[in-house]
Amino acid sequence: MRKLLLSGILLMLVFQVNLFAQTEAEIIMDMFKLEKKAAMADFMALSEGQAITFWELYDAYEIERKDLSKKRISLLNEYADNYSTLNAEKVDKMVNEMINIQKSDLALRTKYYKKIKKSLGAEIAGRFFQAEDAINTIVKSALYDDLPLIPSN
Repeated sequence: MRKLLLSGILLMLVFQVNLFAQTEAEIIMDMFKLEKKAAMADFMALSEGQAITFWELYDAYEIERKDLSKKRISLLNEYADNYSTLNAEKVDKMVNEMINIQKSDLALRTKYYKKIKKSLGAEIAGRFFQAEDAINTIVKSALYDDLPLIPSN
């Protein structure tokens, strides 16, 4: 989990600061994805038969989740780019966009919880949901440690 946390921090720093070219950012995203998958494999503790079904579903989940990640990263970049000129209108727009991203993220995890539950049972589906939640919490925590709060005017 510590490796995952480090990867998450690196990933968030890349997008916050906007210092890297898109291809370098994609490389870091791919590294994070591999670390996340390794952490997920440790957490899930699946039998060989379960693993075949689970990873097929998980890979489909990750493909769908990628669009949400891009939206989240774009919003973070927008926040960083506009930080010094934030006003009530911009803040409201960004917060509403983040709310929509979070709703979509929860809907996607719920969708795959149900698919995994149908194929592998509630315990494995619950572990998936719990692991995703834990990983998201670690990444968000690392992000918010370095992200400045909305300034008060």
